[in-house]
Amino acid sequence: MKRPNQKQMIIQYMKQFGSITRLEAATKLFIMELSSRIGELEDRGWEFKKTNEAHKNVYGQVKHFTRYEIEKEGLKW
Repeated sequence: MKRPNQKQMIIQYMKQFGSITRLEAATKLFIMELSSRIGELEDRGWEFKKTNEAHKNVYGQVKHFTRYEIEKEGLKW
């Protein structure tokens, strides 16, 4: 059985869990460049809702990140 590539894993994850962040991509899928893969998917016609979120870390510092959700499917691989 052929292993899915990173873009396929990202799409599969979003379909299963609804959305993905850079932290989820890194810790659960071991994909370190989520925004690059999202850009490649957008080049193939995929459209994503991008929500900016902010959370405090354990030191009280506010950290910002983007949550991606599929809005429109594009071309397959």
